[in-house]
This record gives sequence, structure tokens and C-alpha cells, in this order.
Amino acid sequence: MSVALPFVVICAAIVSGCVGRAELAEREPLAPDPPISPRHYYGAPLEPIRGVLHGAGQVHVTDVQAYCEAIAPYRPVIFMDYFNLKGDAARRLAHTRKALAALPTYTVVQLGLSMTSDGRPHLHYEHEVAQGLHDEKIDALCRELAALGVPVYLRIGYECNGSWNGYQPDSYKAAFRRITQRLRAHGGLELATVWCPHPHEVESAMPYYPGDEWVDWWAIDLFGAHEIPTAHPLLALAHEHGKPVMIGEATPCGIGVHGGKESWSAWFEPFFELTRTSPGIKAFCYINWNWTETQQWAQWGDARLQANAVVAGRYRKEMARPLYVHGSTEAAFQSLLVKLGAPETPDHHGQ
Repeated sequence: MSVALPFVVICAAIVSGCVGRAELAEREPLAPDPPISPRHYYGAPLEPIRGVLHGAGQVHVTDVQAYCEAIAPYRPVIFMDYFNLKGDAARRLAHTRKALAALPTYTVVQLGLSMTSDGRPHLHYEHEVAQGLHDEKIDALCRELAALGVPVYLRIGYECNGSWNGYQPDSYKAAFRRITQRLRAHGGLELATVWCPHPHEVESAMPYYPGDEWVDWWAIDLFGAHEIPTAHPLLALAHEHGKPVMIGEATPCGIGVHGGKESWSAWFEPFFELTRTSPGIKAFCYINWNWTETQQWAQWGDARLQANAVVAGRYRKEMARPLYVHGSTEAAFQSLLVKLGAPETPDHHGQ
């Protein structure tokens, strides 16, 4: 004989079960604290004197807010977004501005600047940029970046050696330099230029390198677990060039979060091991997105931390390590930066 339970009792049982699972995930111990390598300091624009800047984004504002809630109290200090140079800078950066306003703490911006149409390499136009045909667009971008009122890391022509972009080495380098020249000539910008090759062999990336005088940071994007070890040669070369490294985009491609412990072991642990043990890495940006919602990337899985309590709990514990720099106040962020003309500069290998 079935017995109808009161609605309040049923709701209480559901809530109790959800809370119980979350508490178990939170209480689950990690392995003993792993070694953390002290950070190098290279004196680059917007480079923190210590620690690794914690970033997230690429997605709708609501997904970034859910990311913040899943790993509270650790908020990203970088919000990542994208802009195609031929686009409407005011309209696109209105989305960036909305995200900054919605985040609960002071947040700076990492912007991926494209000179092609995603997935259609025959539509690349970096050669036009190099010839000065889009100077007005560059100037409009400068004005909008200045209007944001926060520091900006600009990944110019990110994944430059990727076949899906269609960039050619000489025209790409010339475009990077032209954009950088106009950015540096514009007043009111607190900005770092970022060179971001795809993690193929370093030999395929260096023909695209614009030169140390034009590049402030290096970056690398890491998706599949097999790509994580490919970062080491680029990290070593960045150190030779005296450049800090940002992981510009990171997501557990093909793994997602729904496997819980298995997802963590397969992607998150090797990713954070790389971050912890690589002294040149000074920032990372996580893509908190359900890739299955798009036909093009459906096989990449659901990367939203809020979708799995075990992964979110372990991620939260990782962010609790003193290595990471989170969103706080403008004064706290600025205190990490060494200004030009400051009387003292941190040691090149200082933490």
C-alpha cells in the first residue's frame, strides 16, 4: 500500500540529499599538498609580482556568475571575451562591460582579437590590417578599451599558427605590429599585448613571432588532455625570451565535468599540476561552458563547474592555494604591479 507523503517532507528530503552530496564533495580530501614552484618575474606590463591570476569567461554572464557561485568565495580577477576586428567595437564591448558590472569583485579583461572568421580560414584579413586598411577599426577598439576603465590583456590574432585561422606568418607579424603601434600611441590604456600560438610544435609557431619589442606576454590555449604536456617547450622558450605566460583558454575538451573524480583525474589534475609547477605561468582563464549546446563542439562535453559538485569542490580547494590571485579590489590588483619608475623591482625569480 502506498502512502502519500506531505509535499514539505518530500522537498526537505530532496534538499537534504543535494546538500549532503555537496558537503561530501567539499569534505573529500585532496592528496597531500603538491609542490608549488615559485614564480618568475620578468617585468612585463600587467605582470603580477607574485602568484597566478585566476580568470574565466567566454560565455554568457549568467554562466560566469554560476562559476563564481560554484567556487565561492574565489572569484576570477580576469574576465575573458572576444572581438573580431571588423565588428562593432562599441556593441561587442558592451557585453564585456555588462559582465564586469555583474561580477561581484574588481575584474580586469582578457580579450581575444580575431582577424578572420572562425572556422573559415579563407576569410582571413590580417594582410589588410598590415596594409592599414582597418586603422579606423583599431582606433575604435582603442577608444572602447579605454572606456572600460580596467587593464586589458589583448591576445592579438590568437592561435595564430592554427590552420583554421588562415594567417600567413609575414602578414600576421606585420598586423600584430601595426595594432600594437596604434594601441601604444593611444592615451588612457593600461594594456599588455599577448602573443598566442596554438600548442603545436614550437617550430611551427616561431615564424609567426612578431618580436620581443612588440610582445608583452606569451600565451597558450589548452583543450584536450593530450595538449597539456605540449606546453613545456613553449614555456621554456618564453622564459628564454623573458616573457610571462598566460593560459589564454582552458577547457576539459572531450572530458567535461560529469565524470566527477574521473573528470578531475583525466584533465583538471594534470592541468593544475602544469600550472603549479611551471614558474613562468602567471595567469590562466577557464572556459565555463556547456559545449554540447553547440553543434560544432557538441562532442567537447559540459565544462560548467556548477554541473558537478565533486569537480566544483576540488576546483574550489585548488583555488584556495596561496598561489592563485582572485578578484578583490582595484587597489589589491594594482598592488601586484610594479609601476615604471618604481624605486625597487622584484628579483627575477621572486615569488
